[in-house]
Amino acid sequence: MKRTLLISLGLLCVGLGFVGIFVPGIPTTIFLIIALWAFTKSSEKLRHWLLNHKRFGPILNNWQEHKVVPRRAKILMVVLMSLAVFLFCLLYTSPS
Repeated sequence: MKRTLLISLGLLCVGLGFVGIFVPGIPTTIFLIIALWAFTKSSEKLRHWLLNHKRFGPILNNWQEHKVVPRRAKILMVVLMSLAVFLFCLLYTSPS
């Protein structure tokens, strides 16, 4: 039962992390870190898959070894979130 819940949580977080790549404002990295934690507790196969993933693997390996998110990822996150806020303000504010 516990294993099934952890695998479900991990898969849900991987899905949310994937959505976060395309939707501004939804974090990607934190969902992947939670998924890694859940897979570590429940499924070695899924943990191995996530750590060896082409896109997600390097960030998660860095997190697992050093407990840090790479500077490049932080800068990219700030730039993309700022762009999203700018576009939102530009498109959804009416002139006074």
